Amino acid sequence: MASVETSEVSVPARVGRLPTFSDCSDEALAKVMARSAILRRDAGAVLVAEGDPGTDVFVVLEGKALVIRQGEQLASLGPGDLFAEMVGLDTGVRTATVTASTPVELLLIDPRSLAEVIETGTEAWKMLRTLSQRLGLAHQLPGRSRVPEKPFAYTLGAEEPERNRLVVQAEVWAPMADWLLDRISVGPGARVIDIACGPLGIMHLLAERVGASGEVFGLDREPRMITMAREVAAERGLPLKLVEGDAAASALPDGSFDLVHARTLLINVVNPGEIITEMSRITRPGGTVAVQEPDAGYWVCDPPHPAWDRLLAAYKTTYRLQGRDFAIGRRLGRLLQDAALQDVNTHAHVFRTRAGDVYQNLLLNIVDAARPLMLDAGVYGADTIDSLSAALRAHLDSPETTTAVAFWQAWGRPIEGSVAVGPHTPASVC
Repeated sequence: MASVETSEVSVPARVGRLPTFSDCSDEALAKVMARSAILRRDAGAVLVAEGDPGTDVFVVLEGKALVIRQGEQLASLGPGDLFAEMVGLDTGVRTATVTASTPVELLLIDPRSLAEVIETGTEAWKMLRTLSQRLGLAHQLPGRSRVPEKPFAYTLGAEEPERNRLVVQAEVWAPMADWLLDRISVGPGARVIDIACGPLGIMHLLAERVGASGEVFGLDREPRMITMAREVAAERGLPLKLVEGDAAASALPDGSFDLVHARTLLINVVNPGEIITEMSRITRPGGTVAVQEPDAGYWVCDPPHPAWDRLLAAYKTTYRLQGRDFAIGRRLGRLLQDAALQDVNTHAHVFRTRAGDVYQNLLLNIVDAARPLMLDAGVYGADTIDSLSAALRAHLDSPETTTAVAFWQAWGRPIEGSVAVGPHTPASVC
């Protein structure tokens, strides 16, 4: 791809000169840049396509672009122009196609990720307020709050195919979990719990480490998941203690566990802070809270393929419309710190696959499982999902194609002598 000739002025300086960001402080502008991305595209490149999902906002830094709807040119864009109004922010579906007429440099913005770093009253805050209101996201602006009506609902099913997928997932991701447990130093005699454990989670790894003198618990909100976990425990001879309960209100006693762990839970909820507070509450003084989550902000395939981009964007849009964050991995450290945990550490793995690997088709499998949600959200129709999935399957089957996703881990300890406030009962755990 040809490079774009850009001004000698630095990108942050050019962004700061844009009317939208001209009254932001240097500190806020630095945070904007840290949470945005710079894209460079050749002349003729389609920047957004009519009918595609997506709610990101683009600002033209260099070059020109044309906005076209149903074959009719609506506008010509140049440096400083923001094309959010053209992309259906109320539905999450693009209502026009934007094509680069010259090589372009763009600032890519997700309104949600910037809302918390922009000072109230600035032009950028006004823009985000407008976009957030149209997206139903006003609760994410500074000074706003919302209590979700349905903070958690597992969206990928709880039947036999999902059980098999989750058991395979537990084995495939075991090396990353073992790396984390080595840092936490979970040993014989420890009392540990896996939150939102599903049919297996990391409970088999924990059982190996705590031995006969320790105790391994699993908590899940879905009754069917608890049933599956009992079946898997019986098959493997694992001495597990399984509890049906809400991750944000477990009803377990304060300070019950040496380790409280959750994996791929926070990505499925709209109240991650409440869950981490509850995890902290049931952790004993000196114990550890640990979380593991993917970050779809870095989920790529190479060589690139438009079917990958479109299906991933569709799935991310479906998540956003539900108020969930498919790129929560990068936020884990901050979430633990916000919950007043101390000695917080973070680490990111890159999980790579190639043709023939069990998770090479992970995006296809997730899209298939989430198909009803995508259809209900109106992101794509069934025919479009089918055609894109077929094209992507052929691409992923190529020996040359690889995928990679970032997988973040964070862990920390409750402050000695403090107990997080959360709903609980004094009943013993058994």
